[in-house]
Amino acid sequence: MKVLIAPDSFKSTLTSIQAVEIIADVFKSEDFKTHSVPIGDGGEGTVDALIYSLGGKKKYIEVLDPLGRKIKTYYGIKNKSAFIEISKAAGLMLLDESEYNPSQTTTIGFGQMINDALHNGADKIYLGLGGTATNDAGIGMLSALGVKFFDKTGDEIQGFLCGSMLEKIDKIDDSCITGLIKKIEFIVISDVRNALTGKNGAAKIFAKQKGADLLMVEELEKGMLHYASIIKNTFGIEPEFQGAGAAGGVGVSIKAFLNATINPGIECVIDLLGLEKIIPEYDLIIVGEGSMDYQTAFGKAPVGIARIAKKYNKKVIAIAGKLGKDADSLYKEGIDLIFSYYGDVEVNLEYIKKHSEKMLKETANLAKYIIITNPNLKNKKFTCYETENLYHT
Repeated sequence: MKVLIAPDSFKSTLTSIQAVEIIADVFKSEDFKTHSVPIGDGGEGTVDALIYSLGGKKKYIEVLDPLGRKIKTYYGIKNKSAFIEISKAAGLMLLDESEYNPSQTTTIGFGQMINDALHNGADKIYLGLGGTATNDAGIGMLSALGVKFFDKTGDEIQGFLCGSMLEKIDKIDDSCITGLIKKIEFIVISDVRNALTGKNGAAKIFAKQKGADLLMVEELEKGMLHYASIIKNTFGIEPEFQGAGAAGGVGVSIKAFLNATINPGIECVIDLLGLEKIIPEYDLIIVGEGSMDYQTAFGKAPVGIARIAKKYNKKVIAIAGKLGKDADSLYKEGIDLIFSYYGDVEVNLEYIKKHSEKMLKETANLAKYIIITNPNLKNKKFTCYETENLYHT
């Protein structure tokens, strides 16, 4: 049996590369011929997955982190395409929990990465949006590319451009933005479809997990509403669209100033990796991510791949760490069987981090066992409990 293994990352525990290697090791036998394609949909680990799958290389660069400290990071290069992940310069993972504060964090490092790619011959730049510590609507990024911001007195807003600065902006001057931008095609990779403002906007949905209290959320929302009005009145661009709120509002600035194409992240990745061309060659498709529930159907990698596979009548199984609300709804999206370690049991994240490799290996072994012994099963969930080391349906 030919098996295509294409999991996303298991958030906060395993990268997609680690996950694909563990699953492939379990399925490696005379009965299975495997091919591994780690997946990312814009968040943490996307660039590494693309480098692995496309055979690209890393371009190292020194930039400023979300608090303005110098760090060494990298982006991916393949031919004249660059793959830049915002979390590698402005990610929450770069901060200690005590440093979380979306009103004082910036995306300037992301802009520095883009600028570096522009000056190193890239003619197409893929931008992965996800996992940021910021809520600055991308003004930090824009400042690194030459955009200038002015307050009501006509003075240029200098220094550290962050979320708290949005309300101070009165005018924007993009005449000094690097001319190279007009020659580049920018493509966004993101699974976030949120608007810029409102109950489903950047501040109200994501700021709390970045360290904001209720008062800060409201202040950030005011700043975002103000910035949206400046964008609309100055450039005649509608700031509210699906994906505008991605990465703390970076989505709106990328579209307004870089003329980026914003499409569902997994669709972009499927196209980049040529998955629709290779899926017909395989008998079994294995997808996965850390937690799966009804929201997995909304632009997440497992379902994006499953939908392609079903066009060619391929069997699809999903492997997850745990399951959430209405995971059964994924059967109608093209997933035939769902395997998880913990099911819908609440577990301690620190414990999962410590034992994640073992858990994934045991769950993959469960999947392998079921595929061999009951190859025609469909629409069922299986859970593997570490404490009993038994298989449960």
